This record gives sequence, C-alpha cells and structure tokens, in this order.
Amino acid sequence: MLRPTQRFCIKVVMPSARTAPRTPLRADRQADRHAHRLPHRRAGRRLLELVDARLEPDETIEAWCRVWYSRPARIQWSAPRFRDFVVLTDRRLVMYSARWLTRMPHRRILADHLESITSTPLGRRSRAIRIDHPGHPPMLLEFGSDGPSTRIIRRLLQPPATPPTTETIGDHAWPS
Repeated sequence: MLRPTQRFCIKVVMPSARTAPRTPLRADRQADRHAHRLPHRRAGRRLLELVDARLEPDETIEAWCRVWYSRPARIQWSAPRFRDFVVLTDRRLVMYSARWLTRMPHRRILADHLESITSTPLGRRSRAIRIDHPGHPPMLLEFGSDGPSTRIIRRLLQPPATPPTTETIGDHAWPS
C-alpha cells in the first residue's frame, strides 16, 4: 500500500528454491525425448518425473491422459469414481493416482504389461473400457474425446500380435 507522500514502490524479490532452475532428469533416460508429448503444466511435468523414474530400459511413452476410474458395480452410476492419470508406453499400461486437493499425480497404482491385460469396450460408441488383469479385480476406465485418449483406446483394443506359424511339408515351410 502506498502512502500519500510516495509516488512509486519498489518490490525486491529474493531468489528462492522454487525460482531456482530445476536439475534435469537422469541423462541416461533422455527425458527431453518426451517433452513434446507432455504439456508444460505442473501436472504434466510431475507425471513425467514419476514415469521417467520407473521406465524400463528402451521403453518409451506413447501417450498419457486423464481418465475416470471405477470398479464394476451392480448399479454402475452409483459406483465411486476417481480422476486419475493413465500412461501408455510401448510395453505397459501405467496408472497414477491424483492427490485429492491439488489433483497432481501422486503414486503409481498399476503397471501391467499389455500382453497380460484384456480390454473390452462397453458399448459400440462408448469411450469406456473394462480392463481385466490377473491378480487384481477388474476396473473401468472412462476416457475423454481428445487425441491422446483416442490413441490409448485404439492401442488397448487392438488384438495382440501373434507370431506367424508355419507348417513343414517336405523341404518347404508354408504359412498356415
């Protein structure tokens, strides 16, 4: 607040730990390769830090988005839903919970290989998918209509690649 005798006010800001530049992520992970896929918001940066710390060697992020997560219930509209983050890599489907107040990514709650999960769409044009995975109860993921959500839905619903089989007749191998 200015006094009537003052014409201007000078504000001095001391540098703090928050304004200091952050140290880069581990160089061997080359976090910059994913920078174009994540927005420059706090939640995106935090998610990148969490995912990058647990990536397997040579694993890359394909897409990430926010989803509504719930468990299947007899009366689905009454089931509790949670707004969480889903990250799809070239090998795994990873989920991170969000903090209640800040909605920032908090901790990893699921990391399953794509070969071990079964995805089933709920309805023809629905953006909801039921995920069945061994050792855990099934879950429902409701996606948005943005580009990353569409990429994740397509990848989850595509059939797993099966190696071609061959039959040997005489000296020749014929695909079956």
